[in-house]
Amino acid sequence: MGVSGTSCVAIKFKDGIMMATDTLGSYGSSAKYRNLQRQEKVGDHTLVGFTGDYADFQFFARFLNDCDLDDSLEEDGITWDCKQVHAYSGAVMFGRRMKSKPLFVQCIMGGVTSNKEPFLGYTDLIGQSYEENFICTGYGGHLALPIIREEWRKDMTEAEARTLIEKCMTTLYLRDCRTCSKIQVGVGKADGVTISEPYVLDMQKKWQFTKMMDPTKQSLGASW
Repeated sequence: MGVSGTSCVAIKFKDGIMMATDTLGSYGSSAKYRNLQRQEKVGDHTLVGFTGDYADFQFFARFLNDCDLDDSLEEDGITWDCKQVHAYSGAVMFGRRMKSKPLFVQCIMGGVTSNKEPFLGYTDLIGQSYEENFICTGYGGHLALPIIREEWRKDMTEAEARTLIEKCMTTLYLRDCRTCSKIQVGVGKADGVTISEPYVLDMQKKWQFTKMMDPTKQSLGASW
């Protein structure tokens, strides 16, 4: 058993893509690490986030960055963009599966392509790959995806995308016991990729339930 991470949530917006992960690393049912980064930058234009085994993700991220370095050493003026990273990753994952050496991760890859189009792609341990406007892994596929389907628009601004993605991460924190309220948000745009410093979601209003704050003055509706 190794350290693992839970949901990754990513969406496209008008100028690029946005991805969010929490910073909790779980060891079984133990919240072992609270400051793990589950997003990595590959080259200048690709952002990779993951759900699953943390050691396998570290290996895979290092592998992709080594591939990017080898490509840059060719000095031919051509570099691979996020769409090419995704296509290659799917082939690598499928190859490892066929050799019975899978990497136990679900990865979301995104950025802006060389054609200036926002891109999001998914690949996992069996080599399954696809492209979408929004992708959620882990419990996010059950809890965050319905929220995004209802509220997402193709022409969202970056500020609107952040509001939506923070709403999803708040929902996951309230309902998934393998997550925490400290998150990182990565943004991929035409000028490059950035990953924010970890910050804590504002949860104060979420816990202000009147019946819980003053339970002696009113019934909670319990059977006893």
